[in-house]
Amino acid sequence: MGFGLLFIGYIMTMLNVPMLGMLGTLIRIGGCAIMICAVLKLRRYCKAFDLSLVGVALMAAISVILLAVNVDGFLYDNLITSDKLITDFAKNVIGYTEQGVSFVFNSLLLWGVLCIARETEVKKIANGAIRNYVFVCAYYMVYLASFLPLSGIRAAQSEFALITWVLYFVWIGLNLWLLFSCYAQICDEDDVEMDKRPINISAVNKLMDAFDKKAQKARADDALYRQEKRKKKEEKKKRRK
Repeated sequence: MGFGLLFIGYIMTMLNVPMLGMLGTLIRIGGCAIMICAVLKLRRYCKAFDLSLVGVALMAAISVILLAVNVDGFLYDNLITSDKLITDFAKNVIGYTEQGVSFVFNSLLLWGVLCIARETEVKKIANGAIRNYVFVCAYYMVYLASFLPLSGIRAAQSEFALITWVLYFVWIGLNLWLLFSCYAQICDEDDVEMDKRPINISAVNKLMDAFDKKAQKARADDALYRQEKRKKKEEKKKRRK
């Protein structure tokens, strides 16, 4: 359906290492490209992913802008250009804009997951999407609170930094697990994604092959759970009659 690619793309987009600089931004752009391919597939199954596509497109756009910032800094640091084209003020504005785009991107992605989980009646994933959104909001609330011009907050900047980093990795981890759960439990009966890879990258395909082994067991367990659930409903109906 596309969740396998979405999982890979999300890793590349959200867990890029800032210390890698330009290379990290290129990895992020590659992740956005993979996610666009994934969401284009998923929107055929659930229209809510139309909004998710907008979020991914915004994330790709801000990533390209960040690449331009990195290239500008690289040229200036290596004395190839005498002046920076992008000022420090502009860099700060881009940085804050990136945070806003990231919030929109993750919110719309979780909305798509929530809608398709409800349509397929996988309540565990639907509840997980709501839970993850709460953590995303908590992270951004703490992040915004750290900028308030209050003496107590200013004195506790290191504590705020620690809390935001912890919250960041918590909700990123939860989102990754949620996307893998979607890959393992939400599958169209006629979907052939597991047999035919839509992207010819050996590293990506090897990782997805490893996921397939775990996903097959998860799908079997989920099918058994749904079968038992249907039996219980039928038994309740018979008792009422």
